[in-house]
Amino acid sequence: MLVVAGALTVSCSTVPSTESVEGETLRHPQARFQLVLPSGWQVQQSRFGFALVRQEPLGGGYPTLNLRRLGPGEFDDMRFDGRSYKGPSGDVVYRYQGWRNSRGSGYRMEAIITSPRGTVFVDASVWDSATKLDRAVFEEVFWPLINSIEIDSPGPAALP
Repeated sequence: MLVVAGALTVSCSTVPSTESVEGETLRHPQARFQLVLPSGWQVQQSRFGFALVRQEPLGGGYPTLNLRRLGPGEFDDMRFDGRSYKGPSGDVVYRYQGWRNSRGSGYRMEAIITSPRGTVFVDASVWDSATKLDRAVFEEVFWPLINSIEIDSPGPAALP
């Protein structure tokens, strides 16, 4: 059970990296999106997306990245105010937040990627006891994966 003692939104002043990543293409047939997956990540697939865990620890834990295709009507429930930019995957709105629970603390980045073909929600998290966000971790570990996302057009296999 995750208990959040408090969340601190952390502002950033620069646009995320658009650096590319090399690896195998990981395609989700039901959620109809894909991304490039470098070596060193474990993957679990659900009906609506992927949960990725980096096999190499960083800080006090293992970086995690959750990706989920949003169905019609879900976007309004997930929408938030944040920074935005036009990325390789589509229009991206994102925010960084600090988190703390009984086991430690860290930072999370949430993003919503919107393209004419659909919308994907992203949640990236890393354990980090530092009092200030180290954006370099997100730039090096998460943004290249996020920027490799390609959203397919909805079709027969798409979400209801």
